Amino acid sequence: MNKKWSKFLTIFVLAILASQVSSAAINYDDSADPAETIDFGTALKMFYMAFQRLMPCGYPPLNIPVLAPFTMDFYSFNLTNGYYSVVGNVSNFMVTGLNNFKFLGFAYNSTTNRTSFDIFFPQVQMLAESQMDAMAFVAGYPVRMADSGLLDVKVQDFRMVGDLVLSPSTVEPNSLEISDFVLHFSIGDAIYNNWNNLWDISGNNFINKFAGEFTKMWVQQIQAQVEQIYAQLMLPIVNGKLVGITMEDLINFFVEESIQFNMANCTL
Repeated sequence: MNKKWSKFLTIFVLAILASQVSSAAINYDDSADPAETIDFGTALKMFYMAFQRLMPCGYPPLNIPVLAPFTMDFYSFNLTNGYYSVVGNVSNFMVTGLNNFKFLGFAYNSTTNRTSFDIFFPQVQMLAESQMDAMAFVAGYPVRMADSGLLDVKVQDFRMVGDLVLSPSTVEPNSLEISDFVLHFSIGDAIYNNWNNLWDISGNNFINKFAGEFTKMWVQQIQAQVEQIYAQLMLPIVNGKLVGITMEDLINFFVEESIQFNMANCTL
């Protein structure tokens, strides 16, 4: 299946909506077409369990890197618009906790094609060495900050609750599309233990405290715009990737990749 990886990100976005299931095994008859014997909800469950187990090992056949933890030796960035500018790089970058997500709730209605989800990450932590020059407008005034040091950020009790409709496309034949998307997210706490070599102890402590409180405030304030941002920036990309993919294709992909992931026998 030559187009597997080009569509994998989209498939994973859908798979992350899978449900938290019991440890009971799901029986699969490989002599039959998966789409004829397994419904969409069951296929999601299979893929979710298999992918979560695979994250500590990665999967070279699809160029999926190790995701638990996710690491990167070096990354440079330049994020600039009319409101802020952030230019710099990070090295020895590592994110932990991505594979510890749980589903507190899940429902799939085959009549309406609506999927509801409640996803919870107990803790995600980011560690890195950084060099950065940033400028942002706060209350209308430009504020500049330079950084050279260590990053250590923890986000605790990260929760996403929402629902969407995945149904046949109204525009493209033999395709799927996501519509009527609703999403809200929250965090329990944001803990910053960064160290900037350009500041003293009191300066670092003050900025870390401020960053934690600002992050929590930002999460609350952005909720009213989340759906609009997603609709403008993400839905066109996701729906574009779903062109030419039918529900049967999607179910077959979930089941086939679940089997391959399980055969990788990741035991880390």
